[in-house]
Amino acid sequence: DFEGTTIGLAFIKSICSDSFSAGIIQDHNRNEVAVAATMAHEMGHNLGMSHDTKACLCNDDICIMTDTVSSVIPKEFSSCSLQSFESFMLASMPRCLSNVPELGSIIAPASCGNGFLERGEECDCGTPEECTNECCDPETCKLSSGAACAHGDCCENCQFKKSGSVCRPGKDECDLAEMCTGHSPSCPQDRFRVNGHPCRFGEGYCYMGTCPTRDRQCKDAFGPEATEGEASCYNVNERGTYFGYCRKEQGTYLPCNRK
Repeated sequence: DFEGTTIGLAFIKSICSDSFSAGIIQDHNRNEVAVAATMAHEMGHNLGMSHDTKACLCNDDICIMTDTVSSVIPKEFSSCSLQSFESFMLASMPRCLSNVPELGSIIAPASCGNGFLERGEECDCGTPEECTNECCDPETCKLSSGAACAHGDCCENCQFKKSGSVCRPGKDECDLAEMCTGHSPSCPQDRFRVNGHPCRFGEGYCYMGTCPTRDRQCKDAFGPEATEGEASCYNVNERGTYFGYCRKEQGTYLPCNRK
């Protein structure tokens, strides 16, 4: 049991961690909306959000990432939370949020009609009352007669889209468009240009599907008023000390090579 007024705990920026992508909630409130707010709060930590300060604003009196519990149930994330989430997504680029979870990773037993495609099911469009997908039989969670698919970015009118159909456009010059294979309802795994490929007319180099530039990284880290330092500022990284190095190996700070 938690001590004092603590009703939840979660690690910050841990959403894609194998060991820490979880939160613990112990909220005995009878109002399910209040419990949902606590869940959103702890998930906010997993997604890189810290507690709100007085400078953080939202349309309500208090926001979801407030550090205290009150009778007012927060329903919106603050300006600070949104900025933290954006920074987390840009800096960490959590890959687990851009793919479809494996069926085997879903802990709850499969249940036809819950809206989740689980092991042993060909489709799941919810209960017979909820289902609006003509490609799926809600009673059996099997495909309707003549249907090749029911879900997916490469499924259209119950059939696989033609090979070469774009299912995920490239987000920028470092990201590559994905195309349907013609024999699967799912869009292939996200691909991107090789790390180190020049981008932005030589201002940056591709890294994990994005084109980070020195100026952009300065602004992301220190705010919109920050600018890239003079070239001489980078010379300190040639020293190989705690205050300037390229990488650290076995406790030794290795200097950068002059370019």
